[in-house]
Amino acid sequence: MIFLGSTLLAQPLYFINPANGHHHLNDISFLASGEGIAVADHGVILHYDGIGWTQAESPVTDNLNAVEYRSPDLAWAVGDNGTILKFNGTTWQQEFSPVNHDLSDLCFTDENHGWAVGNAIISYTGETWQTDEEASGLTTVSFSSPEEGWAAGLYNTLYHYTNGNWEPDFSFATGNYIMFSSVNMSAPADVLLNGSDQEGYGLLYHFDGNQWQPLNAGGINSGLSMTGNTQGFGIQNRIAFFTDTYPSVYRFTGDSRIKEASFAYNKLLTSVEATGENEAYVCDTTGFIYHGLNADWGVSNGFTADSILDISFTRANNGYFACGAGGIWHYDAGNWNNMLKVEGFRFNNVQFTDETNGWASAHKIVDGIPPFNVEARIYSYADGQWLQLQGEGYEEIFEPVSSLDISLMGSKAFSSGTTAFLNNGDIWSVHTYSLNDSITALQFMDPVPVKTPAGPDIEEAWLCMKQRTGEEKGSIYFRDLMSNQWNLSYETTTGGFNDLCVADYLNIYAVGDHGLIAHFDGQNWTETVPVTTEDLISVYINDEDEGWACGKNGTLLKYNGISWSVEQSNTWNDLLKVSMLPDGTGLTGGSNGTLLCTLPQLPVANQYAFSGAQHDFLSVNPNPAGNHVLIGFDAGGNTSVRLQITDLTGRLLQAVTFHLSASGRQEVSLDTGSLHNGVYIVSMVNGSQLLTGKIVVQR
Repeated sequence: MIFLGSTLLAQPLYFINPANGHHHLNDISFLASGEGIAVADHGVILHYDGIGWTQAESPVTDNLNAVEYRSPDLAWAVGDNGTILKFNGTTWQQEFSPVNHDLSDLCFTDENHGWAVGNAIISYTGETWQTDEEASGLTTVSFSSPEEGWAAGLYNTLYHYTNGNWEPDFSFATGNYIMFSSVNMSAPADVLLNGSDQEGYGLLYHFDGNQWQPLNAGGINSGLSMTGNTQGFGIQNRIAFFTDTYPSVYRFTGDSRIKEASFAYNKLLTSVEATGENEAYVCDTTGFIYHGLNADWGVSNGFTADSILDISFTRANNGYFACGAGGIWHYDAGNWNNMLKVEGFRFNNVQFTDETNGWASAHKIVDGIPPFNVEARIYSYADGQWLQLQGEGYEEIFEPVSSLDISLMGSKAFSSGTTAFLNNGDIWSVHTYSLNDSITALQFMDPVPVKTPAGPDIEEAWLCMKQRTGEEKGSIYFRDLMSNQWNLSYETTTGGFNDLCVADYLNIYAVGDHGLIAHFDGQNWTETVPVTTEDLISVYINDEDEGWACGKNGTLLKYNGISWSVEQSNTWNDLLKVSMLPDGTGLTGGSNGTLLCTLPQLPVANQYAFSGAQHDFLSVNPNPAGNHVLIGFDAGGNTSVRLQITDLTGRLLQAVTFHLSASGRQEVSLDTGSLHNGVYIVSMVNGSQLLTGKIVVQR
């Protein structure tokens, strides 16, 4: 494995999911051809060509609040400070505005007749914009023809345009305050008006040409978009103080209001655009655009909008992501695929050793008294299929799995609450700690163990913990391979530990609360002077002693082998997992689908093409071994093979060379009777092929 850390760490970070970065999106508009435009704060404009979203060059930095896409060669956008933009099919240009008030919405009936509203009503007559009416708090406008239209806004505000004049409509002047969010006019006698009351409950009214009549709003309280008199889509945002009202999309058909999709509670949906009776787009304040077709909803400008909680790459262009309720996603040379998703469960850990073998963990909250209100699951991936694991040690997992790892030698481990589960074959060993502690990370010592300062102890794995209650306290333990015991290695009262990384034989790093960073050099633990007060959640250091740490509120730290420095991540979202790909590319994931990379895109070119069956590994059986051991490997026929055994310092203890006449899987018996109890390295050399494995001798 070759790391190019020094070069890549100097590069800026790029948003990968969504590719345009996280923006506060305010409005979207689509053509019948499927092309679309979205506008956002700070003058950001996104274009959709039917395949992907790209960011356009914008002439302003003012917040853009509304957009209308009229044709491939014409679009309009309005925003704060009276901003008006026009698109000619190639570029966006700023137009003269008669006001400096914020503009919230616009509407065109043809290329020569348009209106925009906000703290004024202005109109376009084919050449220039002019002020029609002074107003305040208008949020929405709609016209069915140049002769008649409506505008509505905050606190029951409603205006009607007829006979060339705007007149206030006092139909809602009495009663509770109403916040109008959208008006849709298809004809003078067919107008829909959507909004919410003071508590956030949805309201919907229909105008028949004479009066406004209330309709069943369902949950729609933040806007609707219609493709006909009775078909369309509406959005609902959370109601204050009600945690069970998630942002949702409803399909509108006559008197029916069907909820088609719900989103994370911290989302705020800002606009909906119906592009067909059963198709629509929705955007939100975290930068995501969602597409729904026949009730199947997904992210249009990324692969997930949920939190990215774990990352595991087997090669530079092949990786796996645990994305909460979004499940397990697979990235393969430019293609994204959802591998595993279970309704109600959040996936928080994923680990793959190669493309054919992996693990994942998930959990959900169930009815019950804590701690018996969590259902945790472990899944394994083999032969192209995910299976939920059932067996000894699994039935009593009542807390989410906090960490899982698979060693290069095939050992497996995971932690849950105060318990660590390890498997070196078919038998699980279980170790439970004090109820005051909680395991936060567990990692094997790969590729081989090293000696501890005590001398004879051999480290197989490490874990870190944090105190659950009372004093802020963190602990780090190592597992003695020979005694099968966990031993305390370091303890601190600076804060709890959240993650650790075994970089190489002599460098282990752990991070925790309040900027805590601790380093083990093979002899002693030392704490680094904090460079941030934010909680650090994840750390990754490569075998060249360079890497990253990340944490709350977009905190990102870089380590150059000597010191830590704060990096600009350009996000306030919590960063929850940091990693480096086998080619040295830095990658960090976090809340709201945040995925940052040191490259503008993830590696795409596939330089690892395989043909036929591959068994590129070395097996040791039995392990632990007594006086004899079988070494298994793949090799071609008519070739010489050398097997050698060394100790952990690299000293050669045993070697044998033999000739193979047949190709395929081979098994060779080695005599280990002369070896003392301990850990050894076995290597197979066949031309340019080198395979290694671990032998544990125990009698």
